[in-house]
Amino acid sequence: MVSSYPCDSISTSPDSFDSENVSTQLLRMYEQVLDPRMLATLEYNWGVPRGTIDLDASHNHMQLRADLSSLLHFCQVGFVPTPETFQAMKEHASTGRKPRPYTDSFPLQSYEYMFLAGYIETPLYVKNPETGQVQRFEHPYHGLPTFTSSAHPFHVLHQATHCVHSCRKEMIVQYPSAASLSHALVEVCFSWLTEPAPELFCYESEAEEEDDDDEASSDESTSDLSPLTPPRSKTPSDSERQCCSYVDNKWIAKWIDQTQVAGYGKESVHNSPDPQLKGYRKEPSFLSEQKLASLVLAYSKEQSLLSGDEMSGLSIS
Repeated sequence: MVSSYPCDSISTSPDSFDSENVSTQLLRMYEQVLDPRMLATLEYNWGVPRGTIDLDASHNHMQLRADLSSLLHFCQVGFVPTPETFQAMKEHASTGRKPRPYTDSFPLQSYEYMFLAGYIETPLYVKNPETGQVQRFEHPYHGLPTFTSSAHPFHVLHQATHCVHSCRKEMIVQYPSAASLSHALVEVCFSWLTEPAPELFCYESEAEEEDDDDEASSDESTSDLSPLTPPRSKTPSDSERQCCSYVDNKWIAKWIDQTQVAGYGKESVHNSPDPQLKGYRKEPSFLSEQKLASLVLAYSKEQSLLSGDEMSGLSIS
């Protein structure tokens, strides 16, 4: 008798079992408040080096039926670790010291999860992977088995956080241990919100910083040359460009020092001779008020000498 079913064994429609399952990404950039800063915060609290959480890794994916994949994406349903795994995650978060890498404390392997049926109340269908028999469960879905997946529990729980928070009452109806699970969830999730120190938000590792020191010492002989733009130690990847602003105080200070050279900034910006314009007529200067008045007076006298007949015979040439 199978005690735990694969995650693709549950669906809202029995017809979905006739189609292939869908690989569903759990942590998605710019979804569920997961931006570059939050990803850096998770890495810090999950005890892994910066930039090492691979969103394309297999442990960030869960194999589901197409309908469940869509519901999971919109936080209508979710999966939560079993109480035993939850307790271990809570202990991992409450050590009071820098945590071990979460993939060491919780190795990449299969884990059991409980299905959380958010706000849906439609019947659920579970297919026995050994016999192929499909069993129907009505809301509130008492008697559902646990489900097994190689997705990492940290990724699974972070994805389900919004669903868990909004469906706490439904969890209590479905699972007797839901109250303690909800309390543990709050403790675990809050432990993931501690941000690293601001200087740790850069992407360079300690080894790269040592390389920068070597480069800086080798460039001291050229400090009397024209100022240079502060360089990066290497070309960042696309994901790194999305992170918060990069600041390298060391190179900025050096760049400022290079500007402090004799005569720097005192030359005229336009140091080329005045251009000689040829072939252009000289524009007339503005008339003085006295000259303008005399021209108006002369024009008035000329008009007074013309009769009506003479005026009618004039044409503008």
